[in-house]
Amino acid sequence: MPKAFKGASAPHLKAVQPLPAKSIRSRSDLSFAAPDEHDLLRIWRVPHDPEGYWHEGVDIGLQYFAEIVALAEVDEYEACLALEYVFNDVGWKSTGWGIECGFSKALAAVAIVGLRALRAGATPYDRDSESAPTLTSKEVQHG
Repeated sequence: MPKAFKGASAPHLKAVQPLPAKSIRSRSDLSFAAPDEHDLLRIWRVPHDPEGYWHEGVDIGLQYFAEIVALAEVDEYEACLALEYVFNDVGWKSTGWGIECGFSKALAAVAIVGLRALRAGATPYDRDSESAPTLTSKEVQHG
């Protein structure tokens, strides 16, 4: 099982728990992805509890991001698409829910590390140069 975060650790992401026992090998394995009423895979299907605590939602969002990290360890292309689709899915709530804030917080921290790596000479990731996998008709296309 891939580790949630390998290499340099981010101190504020300590709330992230170990990933579930199942292996994350594609977008359909992400716990926050689910088929919609037309049986199309949607990437951001998360329940929001209006009575829940915001900080608990943040922890859930951090955990969801750890799933993206695990997916990137086996398939960067799938992970890149998942990140793109999260923010374009109709289920994404940009109105301050803790889950979205936690996920965004993790993404922002990783983006800063990526920018540092680029400044140090790392090769940028270009998903358009990757060979796209065969997509099924039961998958929502976002780009």
